Amino acid sequence: MHARPVVVVCESYKFSERVLLDSSSFNELGDTAPVWQPYNTPAAAAATAAATTNAATAAATTAATTAAKQTNPHHHHHHHHHHHHQHQQQQHHQHHHQQQQQQQQQQQQQQQQQQQQQQQQGCGLCCSSDSAVPAVSPLYDVTPARFIDFVVTENGVYPARVIPALISGTANSPARAD
Repeated sequence: MHARPVVVVCESYKFSERVLLDSSSFNELGDTAPVWQPYNTPAAAAATAAATTNAATAAATTAATTAAKQTNPHHHHHHHHHHHHQHQQQQHHQHHHQQQQQQQQQQQQQQQQQQQQQQQQGCGLCCSSDSAVPAVSPLYDVTPARFIDFVVTENGVYPARVIPALISGTANSPARAD
């Protein structure tokens, strides 16, 4: 069995002194594709658009729900014409809302297909599906330092054993691995 080096790329402000027990903590993995995408690519723009679309969808759904609750179709008016007009408006609103939902579902399906294609193709740098170098993107990670070989930060490359010194501010430059 061959040992594989484990390298962590992390901004130093994310280091922590807290001790977490395995029984009460966990590693949560995120999607690796955004890690390797430059900020001004179509994929990055699609991810931003997806987040904006999801927020707009939630707002539209909330507004439609509120409007539906405010409109009471069982409320009788003395004027039949007014009731008929109100009913037409409600039907138009429901039809418009259904069209919005269909468009949003189509956009989400397209985004999922794009993400699947990107994951299959990889980024072309190191994280393709047939790459010998697997990439993971932990959103929250409690891997013990003894399992990590090097930590790459904005200040340099360090062996994992010096991270406590970096946190306390007593790290000296000879400990750096670069």
